[in-house]
Amino acid sequence: MIRDHQFIVFGAEHYNPLTVIRTFGIRGIYPDFIAVKNKSCVSSKSKYVHKNHYVETIEEGYSILLKEYGNAQKSKPFLIVTDDDIQGYLDLRYDELKDRFIFFQAGKSGRVVEFMDKKNILDLAKRHGLQILPTVVTKHGEVPENLPYPILTKSISPNVGGWKSDVHICNSADDLKKAYNNILSPQ
Repeated sequence: MIRDHQFIVFGAEHYNPLTVIRTFGIRGIYPDFIAVKNKSCVSSKSKYVHKNHYVETIEEGYSILLKEYGNAQKSKPFLIVTDDDIQGYLDLRYDELKDRFIFFQAGKSGRVVEFMDKKNILDLAKRHGLQILPTVVTKHGEVPENLPYPILTKSISPNVGGWKSDVHICNSADDLKKAYNNILSPQ
């Protein structure tokens, strides 16, 4: 039975994990929460959290995950991740986790991270017949010729650069050059 499993939510201390915790809680499942320090305490204050682990870094949270939950005697715990950077970190450690937890994964190390790459996602969509917007991958600072403006800039991965702060609408090559002053992603 599903309730025989332990549930662990691993995420940054903000509103995304709160929804997951609440969803479980209203169904009578009280997960443990590995809360990576963020701007404010939100999710850890939920009445549905069974036990909180406050950590400064993903690495520290990973250490607690393995130490506290990695050797379950009965049923493998369910591990739910609420943030791309943590998901990427765990995906690269798939081989260490696959026999210890039930978690979102793609059957081999690095496979989820591969499809966090926006260009890979677009290529896959196009290969399967979906229409996509014209897309150009550039190096930071590069202004390709003949771009049809306006354009939208975006980091190639949610785990690289400024992610949301790398998004800019540029109406000209000059706008793109200015945007590069605030873009953190190398691609």
